[in-house]
Amino acid sequence: SQTTLCARILLGVTALACAITGLFIEDGYVIAGFLLVVLPLVATLQVGVKSGILWAMAAVFLIAALHTAHRYVSIPPEQVVTGWEIGFFQVFLTGLALGIAGSFSRVAKQSFDSAVESWNQLSQIVDSLHAGVLLIDADGVVRLVNRRWIAMFGLEGSPADFQDQGITHRLLPLMNREFAQHVDLMAIATSALRRGESVRDLRIRLTDSRTLDAELVPLLSDSGVPQQLWLLRDVTHLQRQADRLAQKANRDDLTGLLSRGCFFERVDQALLSDPTWQAGFAVVFIDLDDFKGINDSCGHATGDLVLKAVSTRLQEIFRSTDIIARLGGDEFTIACPGVRGEADAQLVAERLLDTLRKPLSIKDLSGHVTSISVGVARYPRDGLSTGELLHRADAAMYRAKRQGGGFALVDRRERILKVDPASAQGEADAKQRAGERDKREENSDVESSSPDAAGRTLSNASC
Repeated sequence: SQTTLCARILLGVTALACAITGLFIEDGYVIAGFLLVVLPLVATLQVGVKSGILWAMAAVFLIAALHTAHRYVSIPPEQVVTGWEIGFFQVFLTGLALGIAGSFSRVAKQSFDSAVESWNQLSQIVDSLHAGVLLIDADGVVRLVNRRWIAMFGLEGSPADFQDQGITHRLLPLMNREFAQHVDLMAIATSALRRGESVRDLRIRLTDSRTLDAELVPLLSDSGVPQQLWLLRDVTHLQRQADRLAQKANRDDLTGLLSRGCFFERVDQALLSDPTWQAGFAVVFIDLDDFKGINDSCGHATGDLVLKAVSTRLQEIFRSTDIIARLGGDEFTIACPGVRGEADAQLVAERLLDTLRKPLSIKDLSGHVTSISVGVARYPRDGLSTGELLHRADAAMYRAKRQGGGFALVDRRERILKVDPASAQGEADAKQRAGERDKREENSDVESSSPDAAGRTLSNASC
């Protein structure tokens, strides 16, 4: 290896220098004689038996060559020493150099092996993580990336293929093509490093509908160089679960319409931010006149089918900007932006009555005509809040129901907008429904304190 080669060159240079210096050392044979056996043995154990023998042979040849050359070197008489003293001391210095160099070589090799082992262990740990890991330096050069990160973006290659390369040159363009929306990771990272803060809970959606949770942690290397550690976790299953819970909380399970709470939230939000809603809108309250009779005569399963059919028709006739919700039971509400005057409210009521008057195509109820009572309240004429408008529309609906049902009323005025159907027969049917409802109330064994508990059963609903 390169380390062993450097150690051997260093040993050779040191031995040569020590041998030349030994030519001018006097009375060194006492120490040389004492350490002549110990130090070569230590050197051999440090470097290795084979290397120790080779270096010992080289030292002997070097000593012999220098001793021969000593005969032709001009040395002051007082510094001339005998040949055997020079030989002893040269062997001593050579052994000492071998021992020291061998020790440093072994320590360096152990340190290098330990560093390699630690790095391999770290790489294995990082690759085993369920999160994607990316470490880049201040220059945007990838210093560490694991297999999970590469797999998240469907990239090809091993972590070694991306390390020591600029993220902006290769890795980032490959990642950007997988983002469902533009995400400037480098800008986010630069801003976070400048503030010295971490970035958490950054959601990234991919083109294949997966959701990633990103986290950025600023780090400093041992030399004080800033680095960026990105962690990515696939939270698609958690996001879908959260979406399902939100859907369940905001939607009616049976009809798929908005829930009561979501209706209030949507209308309030639109009223705060949309000028069209601020200019005026209407809240329509709908109640099925004959729903209780259907449940009693045909069962709740058939009643559920009726509610689904009504909700489908409501979604068909109203605009995408209108907000439709099921309040509960057989009660529905609709918020319609742009409905300001009485004429606009009348058009909405007519569309409702005409659509829901059409016969239903439901098993055991084929040809059945659904009768509804409708109440309308307008913003800002009848109220300034969603709750107040819904309350007034509810009150208008009950007045229509008490008069036999099948038509709509506007709050604050006992004005009929539309009779369903608009004919003498329609009025007769309304009176007949009112009489039958009163009869059922008299025969009922249970009295209800709610003002709308009665008047919801239609006698001609047959199964």
